[in-house]
Amino acid sequence: MAREQHTAELKQLRDELAKAQARGEEAARMHGELDTLRAQNDALLAALKPSKPSGKGGATST
Repeated sequence: MAREQHTAELKQLRDELAKAQARGEEAARMHGELDTLRAQNDALLAALKPSKPSGKGGATST
């Protein structure tokens, strides 16, 4: 009886460990995706910023 109980407890612990590992892998994947999205966002923001004029006055006449 004790052996069966220990076997059941061991199976439960293994299942919990597998779930925790899966959560950790999912968190790592999501962290990587977040880094990618941040980089894309930074690139888009940089592309949307108006370029600074090269002259000291700022405005140019045409």
